[in-house]
Amino acid sequence: MASILSLIAQPIAPDIAGAFEQGRAQARQIERERLMDQELRARLDRENRFRALAGQAFGAQSPVERQQAISQAAAVDPQGAMQLGQSLGTFEEYRKQRLGIMASALTNSPEQLRPLIYRSMVPELRQLGLQPPDEYTPEIDALAQQLAAVL
Repeated sequence: MASILSLIAQPIAPDIAGAFEQGRAQARQIERERLMDQELRARLDRENRFRALAGQAFGAQSPVERQQAISQAAAVDPQGAMQLGQSLGTFEEYRKQRLGIMASALTNSPEQLRPLIYRSMVPELRQLGLQPPDEYTPEIDALAQQLAAVL
């Protein structure tokens, strides 16, 4: 008779140990998901910070500002900062080359055409990060001659 009662009571009695282990497994899973979410947010924050610093470096008005932005980017992503520095070096070489070509073109053109040629150069000068005046002046001619000689 006792065996019949134990068979009937068995499905009714809760599996306390199993429920406890299932709860622990769920808690571990929730903790893993929380950590993965936290890690993903941290990685996205680092990537966003690096992008912002890269933008600052490309838009920097002086080599000192550019180097500061690269140094800050290195703290966020050392390998990315190294690539950024290489890219900026390539951009600077391109920039110098274009400025030299434009300065030579301006100084080697007839004086009466220089204002027209200069106006056509203004958009590219702005793309190169400069803030040139909209109209040609004799000071621009002097600056172009100096740039052509140096670059």
